[in-house]
Amino acid sequence: DGSQYFLDRTSLPRRDTYLAFAAGLEVNHALDERLSAYVAGEARRRSHNSVDTANYNTADGRVGLQYSGGSYVVRGGFITGRYWLSGTATRDQSGATLDWRMRLDNANQLSLGASLLRFTYLPATMRSYDSDLYTLSAGWTHAIAPGTSGGLTLSAGNDNATRGRDDGDKAF
Repeated sequence: DGSQYFLDRTSLPRRDTYLAFAAGLEVNHALDERLSAYVAGEARRRSHNSVDTANYNTADGRVGLQYSGGSYVVRGGFITGRYWLSGTATRDQSGATLDWRMRLDNANQLSLGASLLRFTYLPATMRSYDSDLYTLSAGWTHAIAPGTSGGLTLSAGNDNATRGRDDGDKAF
């Protein structure tokens, strides 16, 4: 559209060091021999030495059910989270996920996944960035040696701008 944006000095790349922390916990409870319930949470923090405006925190939680069918597992649930930038609550997310994994043999596993996420920006000046993200994925994991594996995952999706974001919808 020909729009030009000029960045002030604080928006340009700068060198800095940082310290990052992450912690999480998941609890699974068997409901019967094949069905289980899970609840999980995690938190992350990244603290920069001199560029305080880039510091962030996250807190995420998920709850759901898992079904084991022998060589395959199906897992579905709900997720929620909050993102803080420079100490200010900036974005909430909520949504649902569904994953399927199948062990082909002792060295190979296939997976399929889908997720629906809603991102809601909290500051009034950022509400135009709200979006709904839809993703699909397919993957293969191969055990190369004990403790070593490699994999290939293909993902596709769409990020639908729900409030007129300048760059519109994004497919990937």
